[in-house]
Amino acid sequence: DCCFVVVVSSTMRKRYSCSDASFIVAFLCVFQPRLISCLSATCDSATENKGENTCDTVTASKSSPKSYDTDGTKAKGEPTDFHSDTCALYLGKSSIPNAGVGIYTSIGYEKGDKIGEGELLVPITEWEEDMTTVYSTFYDWLIYDVQWSGTVDQRFYYDSAYEPSLFYPGFGAQINCHMGLNNVHHDEPEINSTGLHRARDPGAGAFTYWHNMPNLATRKIRAGEELFTSYGENWFDDRDMDDIPFSAHYRKADTAVEAAAKSFRHDLWKDKSEDEKADAWNLVLKKEKHPRVLSALPKSHTDIDEATRLGTARFSLGGELSFRTQEWFDANAICMDTLFTKKSTIPQAGRGGFLKRPLTEGSIVMPVPLLQLDRNVFVVPNTYQKISGKAQLLMNYALGHDDSE
Repeated sequence: DCCFVVVVSSTMRKRYSCSDASFIVAFLCVFQPRLISCLSATCDSATENKGENTCDTVTASKSSPKSYDTDGTKAKGEPTDFHSDTCALYLGKSSIPNAGVGIYTSIGYEKGDKIGEGELLVPITEWEEDMTTVYSTFYDWLIYDVQWSGTVDQRFYYDSAYEPSLFYPGFGAQINCHMGLNNVHHDEPEINSTGLHRARDPGAGAFTYWHNMPNLATRKIRAGEELFTSYGENWFDDRDMDDIPFSAHYRKADTAVEAAAKSFRHDLWKDKSEDEKADAWNLVLKKEKHPRVLSALPKSHTDIDEATRLGTARFSLGGELSFRTQEWFDANAICMDTLFTKKSTIPQAGRGGFLKRPLTEGSIVMPVPLLQLDRNVFVVPNTYQKISGKAQLLMNYALGHDDSE
């Protein structure tokens, strides 16, 4: 993954409105991991972003409302936004081998708790049959791996006559899936135009109206645990990932290791050598024909007791080592819950980003993994004559350059 970081150029204060156009770019970038983002309504009067480098600065403005004094204390008379002074979410190397980066929590959650801030959703109208004019196959489009079906909320079908999908930034683009350990699920988003009227306001339609989709804990989550959400079994099937276990395969693997552990504790095995136990377990592995179940099983008989105690799903990540400490976060990860959204202080700009807590000069506002995209995929093809030549809304959430392709 390519990663981009936004750095504070001077002391920034809580409730700081990102009113400088250059920082609005950075805000939207950090709320949409894997795609550097720019709200063109902020940068060029709500016109479609044609790739002009209108938002080419990523440092924060040096001026801000004095919601906080320079020492970080709340200024007298200012309203309060209730946010913790402790970073709760971090971006770092995933506990899943070869899975790139992932999202971790530094605090614990109970089932049903809200995790992080509500997410923005950018609708995409799909035309898979036309994608091959840009890429050799539809699957080469990088967003394909991080977009979600419009079925997450049936109301998305009201916006388009065609099959919709979603670019679901933040959790949707960066959170990994472990079918035996999934612990996060999304709820219904909100939809509104921040008070802009389609017939009167030039900013209407230049930003997504879908926002504040909550992410909820589906079970108790420990501090230090990586967050996972279900991609659905079809996501793996479509990519021919035939050896990735699903939840049913982990359950079958759990049954197998529990049976083996019980057998090895029996008197009949008390005097057996380690080689004999190894041969017995290797026979179990040899007889298992399902590749997903086989991937979930420990490869050595010496790991059976540990896999039984932890469960094969947690064992697959290294057991207790998959839970990160604060020291690990400080050395290997970057805080990613520094901002929250609400209506921008800039007229016609939709929503803006505001700091949860004071930051000092030189500190990182947010990590930003990137996706490199061909600009042609943002334009509606001639197949759809009524909207041909128009740009996807996603165009307003991308940075480009006149000479880029």
